Amino acid sequence: MSRQIITRAVLLTAALSVVVGCSGDRVTGATGGTLATVALIELEGARPALYVQQSDGTARTRIHFTGAVDDVAGNSPLVPRLTDANILALRSVKWSPDGTRLALVATVAADQSEVVVMDADGRNARIVSVNYAYVLGDVDWSPDGNRLTYIMATRPFLQGLEVFVSDVVGTPRVTQVTNGSGYRGLGGTIRFAAGGSAVWISQVTGEGGAPLFEQVGAVRRVDLATGAISSVLENIAGEVQAVAHSGAYAIVLRRKALVNGVYDSRLVQVPLLSTGGGGERMLVDGGRLDYARLTSNDSRMLVLRDGAAFTAMAMAGGAEVSVRGSGAEPLGADVRN
Repeated sequence: MSRQIITRAVLLTAALSVVVGCSGDRVTGATGGTLATVALIELEGARPALYVQQSDGTARTRIHFTGAVDDVAGNSPLVPRLTDANILALRSVKWSPDGTRLALVATVAADQSEVVVMDADGRNARIVSVNYAYVLGDVDWSPDGNRLTYIMATRPFLQGLEVFVSDVVGTPRVTQVTNGSGYRGLGGTIRFAAGGSAVWISQVTGEGGAPLFEQVGAVRRVDLATGAISSVLENIAGEVQAVAHSGAYAIVLRRKALVNGVYDSRLVQVPLLSTGGGGERMLVDGGRLDYARLTSNDSRMLVLRDGAAFTAMAMAGGAEVSVRGSGAEPLGADVRN
């Protein structure tokens, strides 16, 4: 995203008290279609803020953090508490499959981040990951809502990136799935496979030549029982934004042209598995497109345009619908199923 703050924290075990307050923020942007419940992160001054609202900007409620329970074995008691005053970054907010909980990545110190799970109203926040390492990119819920998967550094400065899974029901249990994965760099994503026994990961593996310097990516499958990594599709033109839980397709961001120093891009649905589903499908053709993600049931795609506004569109087809915010810079969003 356009101005994410990359930092890292050390966590303190604490009871959570979340204060919920209504906002009278100004609403901007056009909208239409059926209303949906949205979790939206915006930059307010120098700090990120989390809101739960309707897609047209109504019923907008700020989630305030005043601490979080941390029962993860071995976590550092020196990490600052998860409070509004300490939070340096919030990102990768995701609704659980049943829509009753939220997961996100929070940063409260340099070169650190932690995965947080809370109720849909912001209550009962818990740390469910190691709190002294950096989580790179997305988190994703398992189909049954009992686990989260993510990529985390095992050494300082984003070194030793590996796939992790956290059990989030009861006392959190953190499992490192891969060892020596070779995962590197930004621009990747992670997604549970439909059966819950594997995850899909994508990453940038190369770059094309001038003038577009198009990224080249790959999608791979990670077996959660063994940690084995197998190739699904290599040499994908563009940056993979999301992979369907079924593994049938990926959403890929491709550059069309460079206009006044800004890339004009498109979003394409690229088939991954030989399921007889045909070829590539154009989803969005043109514009400054920053990134795209699928909602938890793959029914919608959420797109960040111009670093300034989110839009949502049904994967079955239909017009893009604007997600209204306060006018502040949006840092992350997800639409509840």
